[in-house]
Amino acid sequence: MQRLDSESGRRRMSFIMSPSKFSTLDQLPKPINVNVKLVAVNDPVVLACIRFNMGLTSKRVGEREEELRKATEIDRIQLVNEQALVRVASYNPPWTLPWFRTNDICIPLVNQA
Repeated sequence: MQRLDSESGRRRMSFIMSPSKFSTLDQLPKPINVNVKLVAVNDPVVLACIRFNMGLTSKRVGEREEELRKATEIDRIQLVNEQALVRVASYNPPWTLPWFRTNDICIPLVNQA
């Protein structure tokens, strides 16, 4: 999943490791690159997501984000307004044909009760 780091303006990439396979950080392979950090996320975040196909472009991401915001507004679901918290998830290897690619745009809900 990618998101924009609000401090540096750079993209951050994260991976979710299956808890059924790795129950602690110690069980994960050690990163070779010093810029790669292993972090436990203990507080779940509730996200509203919309799935779409084709390749990722800024235009397509913007269109799907707008579609998600309109759909949640109709259902009276409040999303955070900060652009930095919008997450983009892409699940496919680079050789996947565009029409078979699967992507999600996810935005955290305002009230995480």
